[in-house]
Amino acid sequence: MNKETRQKKLLALIQQDKPMTALELAQALNVSKRTILRDMQELEGKGVQIVAHAGMYGGYQLQANQHYYQLNLTQTELQALYLILKESQAQSTLPYEAATNHLIQKILKQPYTHIRRTLRQLDQYVLYETRQQPRLPVQFSDILIYCQERKVMGIDYKSDANGEQRFENVIFIGLIARHDGWQAIVYHIGGDYTQYVDISTIEDISYSFQKSIQTNDITLENYETYLKDSKHQ
Repeated sequence: MNKETRQKKLLALIQQDKPMTALELAQALNVSKRTILRDMQELEGKGVQIVAHAGMYGGYQLQANQHYYQLNLTQTELQALYLILKESQAQSTLPYEAATNHLIQKILKQPYTHIRRTLRQLDQYVLYETRQQPRLPVQFSDILIYCQERKVMGIDYKSDANGEQRFENVIFIGLIARHDGWQAIVYHIGGDYTQYVDISTIEDISYSFQKSIQTNDITLENYETYLKDSKHQ
């Protein structure tokens, strides 16, 4: 099965009423979970709206109805937003490339001709150096949900140089944007400590087991107190 055919079948599967997990989709299409996640990232890059539902019965599904929100912006705010989006388009590793492109196009279609002309002229005077780093995986959006839920999650890491794959049970505490990339801050189940996890090393995340573990006292303000060691991993 070639990629185009596989992605068409993938779209058909996630159009159903019941969300499907990456594992279920992989089994249905007889491919790996990594292939499914890569296909969904490509589809989102083409503008396909895919929603990740959290929870034990969650999964992936096509966005059925879009909700629109109105912002009242001054010309200065609009110009600032345009420049931020253009910079993000060139340098951000966040997995929102399609949404960023759509926002830029919407700004350039606003009704005031002189503002459109001013924004387009900015492209003649500003260059954005492209950051040669891969986009973050699609799990990034899911991690934002897991940080709020504080449930026990199982992380499957990508295989190392020796082909070995590691697994950990953790609770997501938050995210940190460092100059060299994004990391998740997690509480390690069984180890009673927090640690940094490079998001780019994550292969898959799943709900591990139904157990309530009180971690609300661990926040982004005090997580360093619980670090396994004081050094940046």
